[in-house]
Amino acid sequence: MLFNGDVVVKENLNIVKNLLFGFKFIWENEVVVGITEDSNAFRENGISNSQLLYLHENGVPSHNIPPRPVLKPAISQDGVMERIEDQMKKGMKEALLHGNVDEARKCYEKAGMLGRDACKNYIVSGDKLAPNAPSTIEKKGSSTPLIDKASMLNSITYAVRRKK
Repeated sequence: MLFNGDVVVKENLNIVKNLLFGFKFIWENEVVVGITEDSNAFRENGISNSQLLYLHENGVPSHNIPPRPVLKPAISQDGVMERIEDQMKKGMKEALLHGNVDEARKCYEKAGMLGRDACKNYIVSGDKLAPNAPSTIEKKGSSTPLIDKASMLNSITYAVRRKK
């Protein structure tokens, strides 16, 4: 085997450089799904969409509101988590093996979209949520839990962001 030191050193430096860029990207970035700071809005009653989702996720017994968890159950259903993990792994491979953080970010974005869409679909289907009380149905004119004017639903999004 012929040894050309310049070629081997350059190839090894590129591998190390890719690893460093990749580790930096993976270490510093995360994907979050829910109501982000950018998508949060306050409603007429002074409560924000993120506060409202928190109340519904956990329930408010003093106001006869049962827990209606959305985020975890939606992402846990029907292979959603596996598809999210596949995108995350693909992104990590791009970052570590090729140093391609732009492609890695795209994979992270796809993972976020999968999570967002699963959460919205979970709410819209409504079949796994505690039903509305008859008084609530009468008041809002609908039996679909968690959807009144769709403000909270439309606030559910994702973000690829620097870890805090």
